[in-house]
Amino acid sequence: MDTSVAGRVLMGDSLGFHIIIAMLSIGIPLLMNIFEFHAWRKKDPRTASFVRLLTRWAAVLVIAGIISGTVISLQFTVLWAPFLATARPFIGQFFALETYAFLIEAVFLSWYIFSAKTMSPGKHFLIGIPITIGAIGSAIFITIINAWMNNPADVWTTTTLLEITHSVFAYILATTILIIGFVSWRILRTKTSDAFPQWLIMRLGFIAAILIVVVALLGHQSAVNIASTQPTKLAAIEILDKTQSNAPLRIGGEINKNGVAEGGIVLPGMLSILAGYSPDYTVRGLDEVAADKRPSTIVHALFDIKMLLVGFITALIIGILIFYKELKRQPKWFLYITTIGGISGMVLVELGWMLTEIGRQPWAITGKLMTVDAFTRDINVIHIGYIFPILFVILFTATGYALSKTTKHWRIKESIKW
Repeated sequence: MDTSVAGRVLMGDSLGFHIIIAMLSIGIPLLMNIFEFHAWRKKDPRTASFVRLLTRWAAVLVIAGIISGTVISLQFTVLWAPFLATARPFIGQFFALETYAFLIEAVFLSWYIFSAKTMSPGKHFLIGIPITIGAIGSAIFITIINAWMNNPADVWTTTTLLEITHSVFAYILATTILIIGFVSWRILRTKTSDAFPQWLIMRLGFIAAILIVVVALLGHQSAVNIASTQPTKLAAIEILDKTQSNAPLRIGGEINKNGVAEGGIVLPGMLSILAGYSPDYTVRGLDEVAADKRPSTIVHALFDIKMLLVGFITALIIGILIFYKELKRQPKWFLYITTIGGISGMVLVELGWMLTEIGRQPWAITGKLMTVDAFTRDINVIHIGYIFPILFVILFTATGYALSKTTKHWRIKESIKW
């Protein structure tokens, strides 16, 4: 394997693990704020207890995030020095700002945890808000860097705004779906008839319903933006073989050995309508780019899977709200679906970042720096390429174990029956 390819695989593996920790570190504090506000205003001790569980999870994830983020920073410094040299004058300050945002999150989380029994509910709620601000701030600064890599016309572009908002709302949605899965699993595990966890699922489902609409709208707008700023990425995602108006949307299918798109379900003109709001809109195809400058068309399959997951999550949310409205609970058979479906949001986030990164290849910085030139020369990572993924598996396992132990301790300490 070529060393630069091995470096990409190593970084991809590392980011694949880190993004899950980052996702939860953003989503959990916001949900913590929402439920604590409810507990404070309604004087609801059971919701306050649930907030304390979220607080324990947030603390574990901050520690995991420090370890994971440090490893990735080291990989950037050692393996991708030419990239940093090229990018630093444009976006170097955002690496520093991300650190400050993370510091805000960590400091206020510490204050939040140790002041729980000494402060009024209203003041304690206010202390929790900077935790979310810091967590989202970290995501914003890192996403600014990625948006610039995708569209380096300027640091602040429409790509920047759309990538930030789409990513952050997707993280919160994925976290919400995961917690729905956790609560569903606890109901099945304990066979409880307690109404509170059913209420939690409903409330989380309502939050998810708002988020899925926002994410869908932002996702569509991102596709419109990509059509003008990253046309090759869109062409690869939709396997559009040639530039054309009335461009078709193809579900499934492939590019054959002659470079022609074939197979799948073809919806004539739909891609032009989605990208330019008119069948007359011209969408640029893969024929405008040399073969060695095109991303892998595997992104088309990844996108199709992503859209299937969006449909599944939407159906899941609708089912949660309907069942609660009609029955005030989720049927047992549906709880199995929501339990298994809890990981669907995480998969959605992973697929989104794979589309973003693979769809930009072979560029590290679109139009400015090829990925092969962004890799540090004379460094062979093939022999250590297995070490970091193994370390991340250990970190991920340890994080899961810590979350499990803190949850068990919470249940015992607060006499939780579900």
